[in-house]
Amino acid sequence: NKNFSLIILGTIISAIGGVGLSLALSVTVYDETQSTWLTGLYSALTILPTLLLPILVSPFIDRFSRKKIIYRLDYFMGAMFLIFAFITRSGYFNFYVYVAMGVVMTLNGIVYNLAYDSLFPNLIPKGMLQKGYAVGNLVYPLTNVLVLPVATLVFKHFGVSFMFVIEGILLIIAATFERYI
Repeated sequence: NKNFSLIILGTIISAIGGVGLSLALSVTVYDETQSTWLTGLYSALTILPTLLLPILVSPFIDRFSRKKIIYRLDYFMGAMFLIFAFITRSGYFNFYVYVAMGVVMTLNGIVYNLAYDSLFPNLIPKGMLQKGYAVGNLVYPLTNVLVLPVATLVFKHFGVSFMFVIEGILLIIAATFERYI
């Protein structure tokens, strides 16, 4: 149905940019610091919120429209990525700024995923639950396989700032589709 198609389309669009951007951030941190320790610290600090935050934010998500949470977070992150693209366009790098951006991305992802996971089953047509989940669960693995090589080339030739632009635009497009659910 229309709603299921829109959520899958939005997921595919945001996944395309997200796969490449995650790679670009980690590689940029390593390239700029030349330190596996700082790169590992970056990874640890950006993953840390996933341990406790879902338990804390779940009750708040229950009080609001999941659809609005999803598209507002996509618009917010799209704008953030475009701002960060502007900041990094001349090669600007600050480890702490990148950690802050990584943490914001993680926090956004936690809230987004909780809202998405609770909305998704309601968008699958009656009697199609198994097929709906099969389609939904294929999005990220297929995107990783298909997009990661292309994202690597784009990052290599155009840099992290360009990756922010791509992801920012893709998230704004995804949010626009998701508004019509």
